[in-house]
Amino acid sequence: ARFYMLANLCAHSKRGAVWISYAVDQYRDKMNGKGFVEMTSLALVMPMHWAALHLCTDDPSEAIICKAAMALMPAEMKAKTRVHYGSHTECQYRLTTFGIPHVALPFTTMNNDPILEDHLAWYKKCLTKCQDPAAGKSSINNHFGSNQHDVLFAGRTYSRNGNEELRSMAMRHVQKYNGGNPKQRRAIVDSMVENIKSKGGRFLKLDADGSSWVEVSMPEVRQKIAQMFRNFRRPRASQQQKTSLPIPNHLPLLDETDIAPNDVLFGRKVCHDGNLRLKHMVESMAAEYDASTRGRKKQLVDSLIEDIKSSNGRFLRPVEGGKWQEVLDDAVVFSKVSSHFRNNRRSNKEKQ
Repeated sequence: ARFYMLANLCAHSKRGAVWISYAVDQYRDKMNGKGFVEMTSLALVMPMHWAALHLCTDDPSEAIICKAAMALMPAEMKAKTRVHYGSHTECQYRLTTFGIPHVALPFTTMNNDPILEDHLAWYKKCLTKCQDPAAGKSSINNHFGSNQHDVLFAGRTYSRNGNEELRSMAMRHVQKYNGGNPKQRRAIVDSMVENIKSKGGRFLKLDADGSSWVEVSMPEVRQKIAQMFRNFRRPRASQQQKTSLPIPNHLPLLDETDIAPNDVLFGRKVCHDGNLRLKHMVESMAAEYDASTRGRKKQLVDSLIEDIKSSNGRFLRPVEGGKWQEVLDDAVVFSKVSSHFRNNRRSNKEKQ
């Protein structure tokens, strides 16, 4: 018995289809390694997004052959494939551990009667969506409607041609984009959009209930591509902070008696006049900070740091032996001070 079920009918996955090969007891269908490869090849060519592939069998030799044949599978499909060996009870129990209840299987263990209620309910739901004129937007079925050149926006990275092409173009243009003015950046984004569309690709996102893909408007497409360019800058800044965390050995070590009142001490649960002053400054600027854009937030943090330094304050971090060292890296200081604004916002939410 081989069948597939849509994953939104069970708790296995939020999107995609689940392929299940069930060769147990009366549903046994002898399958050698060649048959396994053929079945997997069929699953790969079907126009569906596969969330998982489950192979259930009560034949130990067949289970070994299936696991060995997994070596021939593409890496992406191999990570989604599981082999379950045992009786009806054992195989169905293992399926439940992946969020697939036995009531979701389209058969009964007593006879060969198919159970198609869930599948027909899903099919009717799709027909209703496609025929609803009040939707006001084109709806593409979640599993069958997208092609290889479509770009999918769904809050996670997709390994498909359209998404890979878009990321590749963005990486080629990132330096030109970062150094350009708004008009030049707009031209770069539009050229990337036209490149995808010239191949028949579309820009899609999931609808509110996550069951279908809908086309994204051009303003939103431009916004998402611009966000992609901004994301390229973040890893480098993060790496710069990580590499700059160690303090050079030539900096002097400070005792507690060397700490000035306006110094800010990095560390947990530090009670010092400079830290209390920083806390009050953050609280006084928190409302404006939370309502500001990213550029304005940077200005606020920079002004706060400059205010502390202008009052002869330093930013110190603890080292071994109860000593302190001054942090001279501006990126590290900026990151630490920015975290005070985030912590303040979090504490306010907890109080509410």
